Amino acid sequence: MRTFAITSLALAALLVPCGGAGSAAPATTKQRPQPRIVTPGPLALTRDGRALVVADRDLRRLVRIDLRTRRRTVVAAGFPEAPVGLAQHHSGRLFASSAERIYRIAGSRKVVIAGTGRRSHTGDGGPATSATFGGIVGIDVDFDGNLVVAEYDNWIRVVDAAGRIRTVAGNGSTGYAGDGGGALDAALGHPHDVIWRHDGVILIADSHNGVVRQVAADGTISTFASGYAAPVVMEPGPRATVYVADAGRRAVYRLSSDGRTRRLIARASTPIGLAVDDRGNVYVSELEGRKRVLRVSPAGRVTVLAVGA
Repeated sequence: MRTFAITSLALAALLVPCGGAGSAAPATTKQRPQPRIVTPGPLALTRDGRALVVADRDLRRLVRIDLRTRRRTVVAAGFPEAPVGLAQHHSGRLFASSAERIYRIAGSRKVVIAGTGRRSHTGDGGPATSATFGGIVGIDVDFDGNLVVAEYDNWIRVVDAAGRIRTVAGNGSTGYAGDGGGALDAALGHPHDVIWRHDGVILIADSHNGVVRQVAADGTISTFASGYAAPVVMEPGPRATVYVADAGRRAVYRLSSDGRTRRLIARASTPIGLAVDDRGNVYVSELEGRKRVLRVSPAGRVTVLAVGA
């Protein structure tokens, strides 16, 4: 997934043949330079798990890292602002959010599928391309192609596979209220990410409230997990586990399927991107410090895949 408007959090307050005729010297080929990754952001694994897509916030592009060869290629470039959300569909379709729009990446083209680019909150019930968003951050996509979107201005929206949009949580006010009632009446604390669970439940990284909220199939909202400083990105893991990056505590945790227990998986300098493969390898990007992209094995071994400029 992902999963980014971290700078808007209170945390800020907190990449020729040579030799003359008759020469026996072998020809050499000059390698093309690898695309740089200056400030890694959201992450997404390809469907086969062989490559990792990294959103470079500063260069406003997506870079693919082959996890076997470490070769990098630019997937898409020229975003109007930093890409703040990534989502990979099981079919291989890649989605990215930037500047109040959501794009489908088709080859090297970016196709707008939601948002006009204006910051507001309008368009429910109509085509998503005519809707406005209140600070798009994390996005996720389910098996059927429905997108769920976190809006920093305290709403959660769904863009269905037919391209229609609706609000599913949040009333636009900042607060921590509404548990046990309808999600549309709830106050949120500037959510930064959102994911679909395997059972269709929506989980929300309710960042300023320091909790993970959930929206059930019947539309009610409750708190799934608490005790965080600033949960900013999430990713589903094997066996219905959930991984949460807490930017405030500079840590990544794995939650049990019921959210009641958690285990520290890694430390990172303000983790901002997160991905998990079927084997339990965790991929993390750092916003601060050396701005690395890390892979953490199930045994806890850390491999550095990239270092920012």
